[in-house]
Amino acid sequence: IDSLIKTYTDFPEDNRTRRDILSLMREMRDVRSLPVLVKALEWRAEINEDQAIAAAQTLKNLTLDPAQTTQVVTALGVALDKVEGRRPTDAQMRTEFMSALGATKSHAAVAPLMRLALRLDEDQDFAFNVRAFQVLAPLTTAEDIPNLIKGLFLFAPGRPQFRVHDSAQIGLVGVG
Repeated sequence: IDSLIKTYTDFPEDNRTRRDILSLMREMRDVRSLPVLVKALEWRAEINEDQAIAAAQTLKNLTLDPAQTTQVVTALGVALDKVEGRRPTDAQMRTEFMSALGATKSHAAVAPLMRLALRLDEDQDFAFNVRAFQVLAPLTTAEDIPNLIKGLFLFAPGRPQFRVHDSAQIGLVGVG
């Protein structure tokens, strides 16, 4: 694994080999591959987005200690914040990054998910706002109540019938 990590990090221009390494890491499901997976989340548009997606998919299946979880949540949050646009790849990245954040079961994942959930942007389909609230609902605590309340009143621009309120209610009920 150490050799694979070194190869992945030392040769960023060799996308074919990097894809193969990520594929191998996905099959191995070894937490020692974390440096590669975190590095893959540093994606660039139309260069290595597929690697970031593969890393997020792999991260969902790893058992991490608290320090590793913090590192992963931070990397996933940065990767998710960079996603702009309405391309199919953008949609897949949002989906996989959200899912991986939820899989951490960490309250730290609430912040990046909430940023996405409350973001109203023409480059983001409103369905991602709804999905973000669904993913973050089980992770919320009492400190998240103000943002969950915002979700009760959040609707798609120009389409007030498309709302988030059901998902926000689930989060509020979970908090108690």
